Amino acid sequence: MVGPVMAVLAVVPAQGAGAHGHGGQAKVSVRAFPSLMTSRAGGDHGSKGGALAGSVITYSVVLNNPGGEPLADYHWEDDLTKVLDGAVGAGKGGDLLITVASDPKGAEVPRPTLNGQKIQWTGDVPARTKLTFTYRVRVKDPLTGGDHHLINAVTAKDSNCAVGSTDAKCRTDITARDPAVRMTNTASVKDGAHLKPGDEVTYTVTAKNRTRATKDARTWSVDLKDVVDDAEFLPDSITARRGDDPGVTPKPVYSGTAGSEKIAWTGDVPADATLTFTFRVRILNPGSRPRSNGKLFDVVQQADTNCPAGTTNPVCRTPKDPTDPPIVVGPSVDISKTGVISP
Repeated sequence: MVGPVMAVLAVVPAQGAGAHGHGGQAKVSVRAFPSLMTSRAGGDHGSKGGALAGSVITYSVVLNNPGGEPLADYHWEDDLTKVLDGAVGAGKGGDLLITVASDPKGAEVPRPTLNGQKIQWTGDVPARTKLTFTYRVRVKDPLTGGDHHLINAVTAKDSNCAVGSTDAKCRTDITARDPAVRMTNTASVKDGAHLKPGDEVTYTVTAKNRTRATKDARTWSVDLKDVVDDAEFLPDSITARRGDDPGVTPKPVYSGTAGSEKIAWTGDVPADATLTFTFRVRILNPGSRPRSNGKLFDVVQQADTNCPAGTTNPVCRTPKDPTDPPIVVGPSVDISKTGVISP
């Protein structure tokens, strides 16, 4: 049995990160003997000025016991009250996607649990073992409620991060913000819909400028390679409008290069304006193209928005639930009837 853990804490911003952890990870380190506890939070799409709406923040707690004695009934918790007022679990149905890993492997470690709005864990830490706990949240898109500060406070016994501590080193504060231009991407069919050859699907992309200044030379693109492997793009279907006025903005351009098919647009997004773009595809017989998989996926991307490159934000993609895409069924069958009169 090991005696009380003496801890010293320090905040260590990652390289390139600002005071609120944007662009990297804000780390809170609890240096303890014989254990080392580290809590950190980082966004996958953080940007200058904070974590953008729709981005995912991964919280990690690393508990390292380098000594020759196990730590029995060790307890830590992370208060997410001020996180969950501006974010939700990143998994399906708001699941926090809690994981735990042991180094070296083999230790049986219980998973942390969510008790109210606190992540809590109590368990044994084997000698010379490092335990890593992770959980993930997605910033609400659009941001609603809260004060747009995602603040969490980790507490561990026998440290200066005890319950009630006011030590600033015991917490992280990530500023969440809506982007100047907010994107959306929708399809005219529901997730999991069954589509037949000849059916048409309409896609709608919007770009809304929430500011009073024109955003010049903005570029978005929609990756369509996992759509046109089962559908034909209809070039004449492309439309663009500002509000209810068609023709006041350039139309997107489709590129049919095999394996990298996409539709893209570059132009200005006027102040306080919403631009709406639509295009259609027609479903083909399953297997009629080499890369056919019978499922439709697409995602819109634009830098410095809620839909940056690599986004997993449901607002930016169809289907919203990637485990339930529209399914192409078929093939279509032509039925005819003939009659033959025998002599």
